[in-house]
Amino acid sequence: MLAFRAPQTSARGGTDLIASAFGLTPAEARVLRALVDEPDAKQIAERFDVSLVTVRNQIARMLQKTGTTKQRELIKLVLSNDLPIL
Repeated sequence: MLAFRAPQTSARGGTDLIASAFGLTPAEARVLRALVDEPDAKQIAERFDVSLVTVRNQIARMLQKTGTTKQRELIKLVLSNDLPIL
């Protein structure tokens, strides 16, 4: 029996796609990818071992770059673009 499955996108590949699609830095793209799974900035800061201020600043820059005004809008924008990020 043969089984086929779609190739998995690596975490790095997904981050690169997000960065190029939305004009983000690699660090911003990493945070945005994490926001899709965990919309809590404090937990993301702990996960990446950076300050909460850093994560909040990155989110603010992403909102500005994407023309969104809320974190929820930003996540919807990413998910609506059918990027293989998950």
